[in-house]
Amino acid sequence: MIRNQEVAALLDRVANLLEARGESTYRIGAYRDAARQNASLSEDVSDVWHAKSRRRTC
Repeated sequence: MIRNQEVAALLDRVANLLEARGESTYRIGAYRDAARQNASLSEDVSDVWHAKSRRRTC
């Protein structure tokens, strides 16, 4: 199961790759913000995802 810190690291890596490609600073910032927010979540992101998936199918 993927954890918040892993998701945050992946989002930050995408931001770094976008920056290296010279992409929009807004887009880069959005990925970095998402990484920070994900890392600070009190609940595990996979638990949130599964809970929302269950609600849609019920």
